[in-house]
Amino acid sequence: MPSVLVDYILFLTAHVDVTPNPNEIRDHRWVDKRELQAMFDNPENSFTPWFKLIARDFLYGWWDTLLERRSKSSNLLEASSLAGVADGSKVIKM
Repeated sequence: MPSVLVDYILFLTAHVDVTPNPNEIRDHRWVDKRELQAMFDNPENSFTPWFKLIARDFLYGWWDTLLERRSKSSNLLEASSLAGVADGSKVIKM
């Protein structure tokens, strides 16, 4: 039986407290693009192969798009501005 793995990338435009299940998530933190790249470059950090692929192929582009679509009047980011950005030929939908 094939294994099934689901990875999530959450774009959130709100202030929230995160309380992850310690049986599922060892660590988490909020980072910007430069911090994430520095974390990838540091061999002391470990990431799942899937997250590395998602970050390389999708995350940075989505991040750039989100920042480009920032509200000009308020300078606020709206995650809903990413609607329709994902290329259906590259994203697997279940």
